[in-house]
Order: sequence, then C-alpha cells, then structure tokens
Amino acid sequence: MEKKLFKILSLIFILIITSCEKDITVDLPKPEDKIVLEGIIENGQYPYLYVTKNIAYFDKVDTNTLINMIVIDSNAVITVTHDNIIDTMHLVVDFNSFIPIKYQGNIKGEIGKTYKLKAIIKGKTYTATTTIPNPVPLDSVKFKLRFPNTADDSTGFLWMYATDPDTIGNYYRLFSKTIGKDNVFVHPYNSVADDQYFNGQSVEYQISRGYNPATGEESDQTKEAVPRWVFLKGETVVLKFCSLDVEHYKFWYSIELQNATDGNPFASPVTVKTNIKGGALGVWGGYGAAFDTVYIDNSIIIN
Repeated sequence: MEKKLFKILSLIFILIITSCEKDITVDLPKPEDKIVLEGIIENGQYPYLYVTKNIAYFDKVDTNTLINMIVIDSNAVITVTHDNIIDTMHLVVDFNSFIPIKYQGNIKGEIGKTYKLKAIIKGKTYTATTTIPNPVPLDSVKFKLRFPNTADDSTGFLWMYATDPDTIGNYYRLFSKTIGKDNVFVHPYNSVADDQYFNGQSVEYQISRGYNPATGEESDQTKEAVPRWVFLKGETVVLKFCSLDVEHYKFWYSIELQNATDGNPFASPVTVKTNIKGGALGVWGGYGAAFDTVYIDNSIIIN
C-alpha cells in the first residue's frame, strides 16, 4: 500500500512540474557603445593602435561584424609622447592582422622608456601610459614529442627555459612564429605569467603553437589529423619572449581568465582590466622583447 501511494504521489509531483514548464525569452539589453583601443609599442618596432567599438556578448562574429567594429574618424588625432618628443600616428592597412586597419607611429620603441598615448576620437580624449621593461633572454629551447614511444611521431611542444631576475614583480608574455605557416607572431592559449612563485629562479614553460584568426586556419593540412596547436619536426620557429609592466599584464591576464571561464554558468564573472583613461576599453602596452630561433630536429628533443 505504501509503495502504491508513493508511486501515485511521485506521478502527481511530475505532472505538476511538467505542467509548469514554459518557454522564456530573455531580451538582453544592448550594451552601451564604447570605444575599444588596443595599442602596442615594442623595442625596435613602430607603435600601433587598433580603434574599434564593442559589440554585444552574443552577437555573431563574422567579416561584416569586424568591418562594422572598425572606427574611422577623419578628424582623429592620435599621438605617442616620450622624452618631450611627440609622434603623430597615421592610418595604415595590414592584411596579416585580424583587424586590417590600424594607426601606426613613426618612432621605434626603446627599452626603459615611458610612452604616453593620447587619442582624440569622435570628440573624446583617451589617455594611457606604459613602459618597455628590460627583456629577459631565453637560456635554451627544447622539444618534447606528444607520443615519444611512437616511432613515427613528429608532433610535439616546445619547452622554453629562462632565468627570472632576482627582483620580484616581473611579468611575461610569450609568442611564436612558425616559418612558412605564420605571417605574424601568435600566442598560445595561456600566454602570460608573473614571477610570484619563481622569483629569481630558473623557469621552464611549455609552448603550444598559437592561432592567427586572420588566416582562418583550423588544422595543419600537410598531414592528416595533425592538431593546429602543435609543432612538427623539421620546422623552424621564432620565439618572442616579452617583458611587460603590471598594468599591461593585468589586461591580458583578465582576458585569458575570461576566455577560460566563458560558457561556465558556475564561474565568477571576470571584469577585463584596462589602463585607458577617459572611458574607453582596452590597453596601451609596452613589450620588452627577446627573440630566439630554433630548428626542430633530434638534437633538441628531450623526454
């Protein structure tokens, strides 16, 4: 009798729950339009700045979206200042970039210098300041196979070795460029680090191949079932190991943290940091870059 009563009560409960189901449509508010600035100055390179506008979180991202994101203001005045030298940026086209239109300066970055950005766009003024820290050279680069016990495996990851300076508060970002594949330097999914846990010590870091969204590349077509994010024996890779200041680091760290939690309903929301003053989103950052070129062959393979 008790079992029968339990089954009846369970059936009633299910009917009540299912009868309450209802399709709900949520109209998400359109975000406030904001200017997005992404500017970089690196030792030995000209500074550049992308000027775009934000889009809604769930908006479809395609070619038309990207074109509509670009902000072009014929009256814009964008300058970079250091040591009382004022450099005015000008519009250039770069088809290797995900966003093909950018502003570029005429002075090259110098290690240890401070650079002030001032951008007057659509009648509003945005400012930011960054530095180019001392680069940290790489000690060595090695290669680890993904499947070392497989005789014909040629895929794997690079391993970078460097020595962190003995002063705490160093911040890093890593890029690579595979000759013949990458037109620009690309970064792995997790590209930034700080020396909180390895100050003054030797550090090693696994490097996967990054992705340039401008190419639309998803996999390596030269060999069946080769993931896009691995390197291959026989390739030549240029590594770029960058030092950056704390505000620049915070921006990219918050971006990567947001990407890592994207789609997780249980993750805490992440606010992307910015060092831009005046109400714009984005970053103006300096890179102190050190380079190393490595040819992947048996001589650098480690277990």
